Amino acid sequence: MIRALLPLSLLFAVACDCGSANTPAAVAPEAPASPTVPFSAASYPCCASDRVRLLAVGYADLGRTLARDDPEAARVQVEEVARRAAAAAEDPLLSADGRALAARIAARAGGTPPDRLEPMREIFKEISEHLIVLTQSNRGGSMRVAVAFCPRSNANWLQASPEIMNPYLGSLEVSSGVFRP
Repeated sequence: MIRALLPLSLLFAVACDCGSANTPAAVAPEAPASPTVPFSAASYPCCASDRVRLLAVGYADLGRTLARDDPEAARVQVEEVARRAAAAAEDPLLSADGRALAARIAARAGGTPPDRLEPMREIFKEISEHLIVLTQSNRGGSMRVAVAFCPRSNANWLQASPEIMNPYLGSLEVSSGVFRP
């Protein structure tokens, strides 16, 4: 009787992976992908302040340049974003919080821009979160922007065009990303 149970117990131990060091660990199922939202549904009007609108335009130019992997043009645009952010930080039409956000963008983008794309992308990533909050709190005007997300970089960015142009991955995967509702 014990002989008959032994093979069943071995089969059970293999089937349930009861602590065997040679058996691979179970793979957790992947999280379901978030539904794709079109630009038209994700976008909102930006910006009531002309200075914030100019900052958003300069930022969008920088994003497209990073998506094209152009470090020389990106250096110039980082400097321009810093100038426009400094101007927005002085805008009397913005709330104190809005001016503080613009000042943070100016401080992070200010100084001598790096020569390589990866450090510029890190700057872009940091200023993106501040600019997203700033534009969402300064809605108005005719320009439309939407928050896009790169799952591979786990980063958001603000985009003014309906075609995804990923500034974090550039030519590696320029169309990778989704708009967030």
